[in-house]
Amino acid sequence: MRPQTEKRAPDALANSEFQTVAFIVGKCHTADEAYRVACQQLEDREVAIASALAIFLGKNLAALCGVHAGRTRCDRSSGDACFAAALRERIFAKSDRSLATVRKFSHLSDASAHQACQREEWAEELKFRAENFIASQGSIPADSASAMRQHPDLKT
Repeated sequence: MRPQTEKRAPDALANSEFQTVAFIVGKCHTADEAYRVACQQLEDREVAIASALAIFLGKNLAALCGVHAGRTRCDRSSGDACFAAALRERIFAKSDRSLATVRKFSHLSDASAHQACQREEWAEELKFRAENFIASQGSIPADSASAMRQHPDLKT
Protein backbone atom coordinates (compact mmCIF):
# COMPACT_ATOMS: atom_id res chain seq x y z
CA MET A 1 0.00 0.00 0.00
CA ARG A 2 1.36 3.39 -1.02
CA PRO A 3 1.63 6.14 1.58
CA GLN A 4 -1.06 8.79 1.41
CA THR A 5 0.26 12.05 -0.02
CA GLU A 6 -1.32 15.39 0.49
CA LYS A 7 -3.07 16.72 -2.60
CA ARG A 8 -2.35 20.31 -3.39
CA ALA A 9 -3.11 22.60 -6.26
CA PRO A 10 -0.28 23.10 -8.75
CA ASP A 11 1.30 26.49 -8.35
CA ALA A 12 1.18 29.15 -11.03
CA LEU A 13 4.82 28.67 -11.97
CA ALA A 14 4.41 24.98 -12.76
CA ASN A 15 1.37 25.75 -14.90
CA SER A 16 3.25 28.50 -16.68
CA GLU A 17 6.20 26.20 -17.37
CA PHE A 18 3.88 23.49 -18.70
CA GLN A 19 2.11 25.93 -21.03
CA THR A 20 5.42 27.28 -22.29
CA VAL A 21 6.90 23.85 -22.97
CA ALA A 22 3.81 22.04 -24.26
CA PHE A 23 1.83 24.67 -26.12
CA ILE A 24 4.15 27.52 -27.02
CA VAL A 25 7.59 26.04 -27.66
CA GLY A 26 6.21 22.53 -28.19
CA LYS A 27 4.13 23.69 -31.16
CA CYS A 28 7.26 24.50 -33.15
CA HIS A 29 8.47 22.05 -35.79
CA THR A 30 12.18 22.94 -35.72
CA ALA A 31 14.64 23.56 -32.90
CA ASP A 32 15.52 26.98 -34.33
CA GLU A 33 11.89 28.09 -34.30
CA ALA A 34 11.50 26.79 -30.75
CA TYR A 35 14.57 28.81 -29.78
CA ARG A 36 13.13 31.91 -31.48
CA VAL A 37 9.84 31.52 -29.63
CA ALA A 38 11.67 30.96 -26.33
CA CYS A 39 13.69 34.14 -26.94
CA GLN A 40 10.47 36.01 -27.68
CA GLN A 41 8.94 34.71 -24.42
CA LEU A 42 12.01 35.86 -22.51
CA GLU A 43 11.82 39.29 -24.14
CA ASP A 44 8.11 39.53 -23.25
CA ARG A 45 8.92 38.73 -19.62
CA GLU A 46 11.67 41.37 -19.59
CA VAL A 47 9.17 43.95 -20.88
CA ALA A 48 6.60 42.89 -18.28
CA ILE A 49 9.18 43.25 -15.51
CA ALA A 50 10.32 46.65 -16.75
CA SER A 51 6.71 47.83 -16.97
CA ALA A 52 5.96 46.57 -13.47
CA LEU A 53 9.05 48.31 -12.13
CA ALA A 54 7.98 51.55 -13.77
CA ILE A 55 4.59 51.22 -12.16
CA PHE A 56 6.07 50.40 -8.77
CA LEU A 57 8.36 53.40 -9.03
CA GLY A 58 5.35 55.65 -9.53
CA LYS A 59 5.94 56.53 -13.18
CA ASN A 60 2.53 55.18 -14.13
CA LEU A 61 0.39 55.37 -11.00
CA ALA A 62 -2.82 55.54 -13.00
CA ALA A 63 -2.19 52.08 -14.48
CA LEU A 64 -1.40 50.65 -11.05
CA CYS A 65 -4.56 52.10 -9.54
CA GLY A 66 -6.74 50.78 -12.35
CA VAL A 67 -8.14 54.12 -13.49
CA HIS A 68 -8.49 52.81 -17.04
CA ALA A 69 -10.41 49.78 -15.81
CA GLY A 70 -12.96 51.98 -14.03
CA ARG A 71 -11.67 51.18 -10.56
CA THR A 72 -10.85 53.86 -8.04
CA ARG A 73 -9.00 51.79 -5.44
CA CYS A 74 -5.35 50.83 -5.91
CA ASP A 75 -4.88 47.08 -6.51
CA ARG A 76 -1.30 46.60 -5.41
CA SER A 77 -1.65 42.94 -4.44
CA SER A 78 -2.46 41.79 -7.97
CA GLY A 79 0.34 43.99 -9.31
CA ASP A 80 2.77 42.35 -6.88
CA ALA A 81 1.57 38.89 -7.93
CA CYS A 82 1.98 39.66 -11.64
CA PHE A 83 5.45 41.08 -11.02
CA ALA A 84 6.49 37.99 -9.05
CA ALA A 85 5.10 35.67 -11.73
CA ALA A 86 6.99 37.56 -14.44
CA LEU A 87 10.22 37.23 -12.46
CA ARG A 88 9.72 33.47 -12.04
CA GLU A 89 8.88 33.01 -15.73
CA ARG A 90 11.99 34.96 -16.71
CA ILE A 91 14.12 32.69 -14.51
CA PHE A 92 12.54 29.62 -16.17
CA ALA A 93 13.06 31.04 -19.68
CA LYS A 94 16.71 31.81 -18.98
CA SER A 95 17.36 28.41 -17.42
CA ASP A 96 16.29 26.28 -20.42
CA ARG A 97 19.26 26.12 -22.75
CA SER A 98 18.63 22.60 -24.08
CA LEU A 99 17.75 23.86 -27.57
CA ALA A 100 21.20 25.35 -28.16
CA THR A 101 22.78 21.97 -28.87
CA VAL A 102 20.32 20.91 -31.61
CA ARG A 103 19.81 24.15 -33.49
CA LYS A 104 20.63 24.07 -37.21
CA PHE A 105 21.44 27.80 -37.43
CA SER A 106 23.21 28.26 -34.09
CA HIS A 107 26.30 29.57 -35.91
CA LEU A 108 24.30 32.65 -36.99
CA SER A 109 23.30 35.62 -34.88
CA ASP A 110 19.87 35.28 -33.30
CA ALA A 111 18.29 37.72 -35.75
CA SER A 112 19.74 35.91 -38.79
CA ALA A 113 18.92 32.47 -37.39
CA HIS A 114 15.32 33.54 -36.75
CA GLN A 115 14.98 34.47 -40.42
CA ALA A 116 16.88 31.44 -41.72
CA CYS A 117 14.66 28.92 -39.95
CA GLN A 118 11.39 30.27 -41.36
CA ARG A 119 11.51 28.38 -44.67
CA GLU A 120 11.85 24.97 -43.01
CA GLU A 121 9.42 25.87 -40.21
CA TRP A 122 6.71 26.93 -42.68
CA ALA A 123 7.19 23.80 -44.79
CA GLU A 124 6.67 21.66 -41.69
CA GLU A 125 3.70 23.77 -40.54
CA LEU A 126 1.98 23.44 -43.92
CA LYS A 127 2.51 19.65 -43.88
CA PHE A 128 1.12 19.51 -40.34
CA ARG A 129 -1.97 21.47 -41.37
CA ALA A 130 -2.52 19.25 -44.40
CA GLU A 131 -2.34 16.13 -42.24
CA ASN A 132 -4.88 17.62 -39.83
CA PHE A 133 -7.25 18.57 -42.65
CA ILE A 134 -7.09 15.12 -44.20
CA ALA A 135 -7.59 13.43 -40.83
CA SER A 136 -10.51 15.65 -39.81
CA GLN A 137 -12.22 16.58 -43.10
CA GLY A 138 -10.89 14.12 -45.63
CA SER A 139 -9.52 16.82 -47.94
CA ILE A 140 -7.31 19.91 -47.95
CA PRO A 141 -9.14 23.23 -48.49
CA ALA A 142 -8.23 25.12 -51.65
CA ASP A 143 -6.56 28.03 -49.85
CA SER A 144 -4.31 25.68 -47.87
CA ALA A 145 -3.46 23.67 -50.99
CA SER A 146 -2.59 26.93 -52.74
CA ALA A 147 -0.32 27.99 -49.87
CA MET A 148 1.43 24.62 -50.03
CA ARG A 149 1.99 24.98 -53.78
CA GLN A 150 3.55 28.41 -53.25
CA HIS A 151 6.18 27.14 -50.82
CA PRO A 152 9.41 26.42 -52.73
CA ASP A 153 10.14 23.18 -50.85
CA LEU A 154 6.64 21.74 -51.40
CA LYS A 155 6.38 21.96 -55.17
CA THR A 156 4.67 19.00 -56.79
